[in-house]
Amino acid sequence: MKKVVILSDIAVLDGARAQKSISVNVWPSIARFYNRLPLGITPCKSVYEAKMYTAVLLAVLTVFFFPLLLPTIMCYRSAKKGGRR
Repeated sequence: MKKVVILSDIAVLDGARAQKSISVNVWPSIARFYNRLPLGITPCKSVYEAKMYTAVLLAVLTVFFFPLLLPTIMCYRSAKKGGRR
């Protein structure tokens, strides 16, 4: 039987590589980042808007780096699932 040791937000399995688990919601932090951009070019009033800005940014970057298509679709679907609140 494997032993699991949890240290803050890092779970370590016996002899296995440490895997970081994200237990907090990062979208409010991303919204604050967008709000701090100069000239108010991406004002976020909600997490929904932060997700949509991220989806648009990833869609633009997909033109140059095609493997970003899957994260773009996942981000967009996540934003649509939550809807406007």
